[in-house]
Amino acid sequence: MPGGAEPRAGDPLAVALAAVVHGTAAGGALVCVLLFATYPMLRGAGAIGPRADLLLLAGLGGLGAAVGVAWFRARGLEPWRRAMAGAVAFGGAIVVAMATMPADLLWPRWGLLALAGLCGGASLWTRRAVRTGWAP
Repeated sequence: MPGGAEPRAGDPLAVALAAVVHGTAAGGALVCVLLFATYPMLRGAGAIGPRADLLLLAGLGGLGAAVGVAWFRARGLEPWRRAMAGAVAFGGAIVVAMATMPADLLWPRWGLLALAGLCGGASLWTRRAVRTGWAP
């Protein structure tokens, strides 16, 4: 893997946990960034009706990214364990997507960017932990 170490196959729990955290954080960050980017289009009287597809695509894109990143990060495990890591990351990304509403209510628009920053930080921390050997 360019820029990092290959996961060790000897500790499947650590590999799966790192994959879940990375997938959840990446998917959640994508949801937040897409909602931040479409924020002006989704505000205003009657704006949500014709542009509801943007919200749907943001959610589906983030959830798909969570599954894909977790599947990729869990390589070296059996396929069913990789699928389980993807499923748990999917659930984690749903929780992050639900957290976008309170973040938006507390700090309109910028709360989404702050939540994306937290997710991005968790994703980068997981990548660094894998690189330095803290986690496989």
